[in-house]
Amino acid sequence: MFRKPIKRTVFIAAAATAGVLLFSCTEDNNPSGYVSTGDEDAVLITRLDDGVSYAQAVDLAAAGELNDPLSQRNATQVISDWAFTFSYGKHVYVSGYDASDVTRYGIGSDGSLREEGSLSIPANAWPAGMAFSCETKAYVSLYATGRVIAFNPETMEKITSIDLTGYAAEGFNVSPASMIIQGNRLVVTLHQMQGQMTFDAKAHAVIIDIDKDTVIAHITDERGSWAGSRESVPSMFVDDEGDLYIACSACFGMAGEAPEGILRIKNGATEFDEDYFWDVSGTTLEGEGGDAANELPSTLYSVSYYKGTKGVGILINTAFMAEDEDMMTGHYYKPVEFDYAAKTITVLDLPTGGGYGHGMNRYGEKFLFAFEVAGDENGVYEYDPATGDTKLLFTTEAPPCYIVEIEK
Repeated sequence: MFRKPIKRTVFIAAAATAGVLLFSCTEDNNPSGYVSTGDEDAVLITRLDDGVSYAQAVDLAAAGELNDPLSQRNATQVISDWAFTFSYGKHVYVSGYDASDVTRYGIGSDGSLREEGSLSIPANAWPAGMAFSCETKAYVSLYATGRVIAFNPETMEKITSIDLTGYAAEGFNVSPASMIIQGNRLVVTLHQMQGQMTFDAKAHAVIIDIDKDTVIAHITDERGSWAGSRESVPSMFVDDEGDLYIACSACFGMAGEAPEGILRIKNGATEFDEDYFWDVSGTTLEGEGGDAANELPSTLYSVSYYKGTKGVGILINTAFMAEDEDMMTGHYYKPVEFDYAAKTITVLDLPTGGGYGHGMNRYGEKFLFAFEVAGDENGVYEYDPATGDTKLLFTTEAPPCYIVEIEK
């Protein structure tokens, strides 16, 4: 069952000067606010109503001890409407829709994020996905330009640009979205777009040799459309067998009759697997609120691997949305556990995330949800698949968008 942890008073003091963000602490202000513990193990993205995003390193255990919601006093303002974040080791890489760079941050001794370099990208290029092949090579997809940039994540220097504009379907523009490493290949999903919401009703992806940075194959499948995500939530995973599973969620589940579901690329293959497709829309939902939601089609928008044939993700189903909500900001992003072999979905006893706050990621053997929710408990929630336990770790002053794990 969903349970909130017992809050214990922690006497932590944080300093703030009006109008600026500081990264030191005194004992004069904010006696119940979060400050560094030296054990920061996650980075949280929050977003204010005026579209300003903040990134903040957090010790999840210490944040759970606070009496009050987590403030932004230790946060770094990100000049972006809606900041995306990806992590590798002890570092995070932050960008966003309107950013002109991808910035690498490390964690200072006081728990603040410290800029350590940046990769210049075209303005409004929309860096939608990132994948790391090793300590000195990573990739970022530029959704609005049709290109993938290979770069060194230590020096933030560009290595090469991979032009994918030649893989456009007739009448559409190529938009590279989610990416993942499968063996010695980089798999990039391609949205084929006209404007924001008109798309080719097929799943598209390219497979790239990461040694040569050349395209091995361009593959399509009519059983799914809009493969992968165009924001920093996991929408693909590689299982213990090395097989790759990709969620197709056309227009965030709002595309009417467009085919949606889960496709597979088997280990080493250069085609979508003809023997596997999971049509999620007709799957009967079990668990909290499943009965009501079964009256409408569902789609798995975010998916992350656990073990065996099980994963944890976010289901889109408008049955979870209140009657007075709209499709842009409504709360219909629901945490679920799924079995991709048995093709089953269990709705978790957790709140429903909103249109601008529905981030999730794996954290060790558990899963975190950074959710903007209806009501006053915006915050970070946890699910432990081993025990089935769910809980609220801590609430936040500003609506949370994304969260990623970092090494301590």
